[in-house]
Amino acid sequence: MRKMTCLLTSLALMAALGLACGDDTSNPPTPDQGVADQAVYDDSTPWPDLGQQDTTPQPDQATGDMALDSVADDMATGDTSTGDTSTSDTSTGDTSTSDGPLPGDGGSAVNVCAKAKALTITGTLGTVSGEVLKTETQNWINYPANSCTKSTTYGTPGSEHIYKVSLTAGKKYQLKVEPSMGTGATYDYNVAFYAFSSCATPLTSCLGGADAQYSGTAEEFQITAATTGDVYIAVDSRYKPGTDWSYGKYKLTVLEVVPPTNEKCANAKALTFTGTKATASGDTTFASDEFSTLACKREGETTTTTMAGPQVYYKLTAAKDQWYKVTLDPGFTGYAYLFTAAACSAAAIQTDCQSIGKTGNFSSSISSGSPEAIYFKAPAAGAVYVAVDSTSASNKGSFTLTVEKITKPTNITCATAKAMPFTAGKAGAKGDIGTGLTPDEFSGLLCGSSTYMHNGPQAYWKFNATAGKGYKISLTADTISEVYFYYFTSTTCTEAAISTDCKSSGSTGDGTGATSVAQGDTTSLVYSAAKSGVVKIGVDTKLEYPAHGGFSIDVEEVSLAPNNTCATAQKLTFNSSGTATATGDTTSGTVLVSSAVNLSSTSCTGYSSPGNDLFYSATLTAGKTYTITMKPDTSFDPMLFVFTDCTKPESTCQATWGSDNIGSGLAETVTVTPTTTGTFYIGVDSYDATEFGTFTLEVK
Repeated sequence: MRKMTCLLTSLALMAALGLACGDDTSNPPTPDQGVADQAVYDDSTPWPDLGQQDTTPQPDQATGDMALDSVADDMATGDTSTGDTSTSDTSTGDTSTSDGPLPGDGGSAVNVCAKAKALTITGTLGTVSGEVLKTETQNWINYPANSCTKSTTYGTPGSEHIYKVSLTAGKKYQLKVEPSMGTGATYDYNVAFYAFSSCATPLTSCLGGADAQYSGTAEEFQITAATTGDVYIAVDSRYKPGTDWSYGKYKLTVLEVVPPTNEKCANAKALTFTGTKATASGDTTFASDEFSTLACKREGETTTTTMAGPQVYYKLTAAKDQWYKVTLDPGFTGYAYLFTAAACSAAAIQTDCQSIGKTGNFSSSISSGSPEAIYFKAPAAGAVYVAVDSTSASNKGSFTLTVEKITKPTNITCATAKAMPFTAGKAGAKGDIGTGLTPDEFSGLLCGSSTYMHNGPQAYWKFNATAGKGYKISLTADTISEVYFYYFTSTTCTEAAISTDCKSSGSTGDGTGATSVAQGDTTSLVYSAAKSGVVKIGVDTKLEYPAHGGFSIDVEEVSLAPNNTCATAQKLTFNSSGTATATGDTTSGTVLVSSAVNLSSTSCTGYSSPGNDLFYSATLTAGKTYTITMKPDTSFDPMLFVFTDCTKPESTCQATWGSDNIGSGLAETVTVTPTTTGTFYIGVDSYDATEFGTFTLEVK
């Protein structure tokens, strides 16, 4: 207790300065933090906390502090054993239910919980705008990291603006704050915000919060009102008052929402099949996260992915051993997982979604606008559940889910490749590959320039080629994130034989190598048949980056350009002004089958040349200088080189006779000054077997 002598000798001075004996004037009155009061400002002896520094021993109700008191204010002239709490203020500090200093108003909103500004919901929406100013220095609520706002790194030491809104029991509300740059600020406001139910105990009555985004980015979370009454919402920051990012303008919105009925596993929505297909459209925007620690795993991964976002559930009645193709097309970055557990618990679901096809399955990350499929064989007759989920609260939205009953492919080995018959010079097929559905046959298969083995699920097709004809083989990735393909002509179905062919740059096979076909894209390879026979196509994935889904294969007979070999190079003729020109299209050309020109990376161009070739020849005169320019279309990244011997293209291409600028649509230029008159050959090629395009060629 303060000494009476202090009161008698210093009363006038204290009244003039607005101080109480024992107060530390170097620390302004700050909120009670549930720790010793001495640590936040000097009020360690029993005395009523005021909304400002202690002055004279009078009841604190005059300052409006009553709303924070656990019991009514003392009406005596100082704290005694019957003070504000059952034990009064003691040297152990204020408790979470005792008095707390009341910060003053600041900015455009009231930031005192007891005087929280009302936010009214009209219909289903309530909104208010405000601004936390740089000059506001109070911090009343300081949640630690890993608490109310769910930030694992930051607490809430910023200046708060507090609002009060009346909610109805049982109804769900979306709370959202949209920050922007404030007055005199250099940076956007980095906002944290949260809701709590009691002004007296904010640290222990948190209802939800968010602080996951960058500065200037909206934060949001959802709560379901347990009771009808007032809820408090604080707009705060992870940064201390007055520092960069700690202040700015904001718009706060409270929206009454209707959650989907199938946001809980127990309320999974039944899928209805029409024939072999069932389709559902849904939205996770207002769904809850039922199991925030649920983690799933897919084939080829050693780590799990935590499903911490909102989700919805569907279910179907499966027949034993029936295969299902589940395709998710989300408007956000989402995941799909399947499980068969009867118990709707995180542990049971997690066991299934980590089983890699045994009792459940798990998709890759599926981006907006890029649908992807996963496959599952029902281990027993009964319910199979499908969940649409994500990794964070901010990843949510609308989606379309399609479930199809399918038959397991039979062409999952080289020996069982499926035939593709031609009709009017064209053949086509659709296929699926995925975990369990199409097991890997050759784990060490290596094609093209790839350093990754094609050790994931694969399937095979085949067609009959006729000698002298060309074939354009195209693959489109429909509902698969990335896929590789190759063709080969070996009659032996061994890993070594297929690898030899698909690395031959078109002689006996070819492959996309290190370059995958991305979802929605089409990539082509061209084969020039030196002899008649069977050509097989493998569609494959890498276990390091497992992919599942559907694709399309098209094979088309093409007319090969007559100058697709050096021996049949097109002769260029100079006009009266000394210029020779030609146009070409390597889409209809092919990598050489005989006398193949596949330059190495140490050649005159500085790069290897597995791409399609077209060849030209011209008679050049000794002592004259010729500029050879090739201009490609905007999507074609070609290379240009000059040589003198069809049987020795690389060794007769001098160091300055090659050009390969990096980038599509860039012209290639070579200058040649012959020392002897004779025939010179010009090759148009590419660094990649998947590069095709049109061009103009000029020799001047």
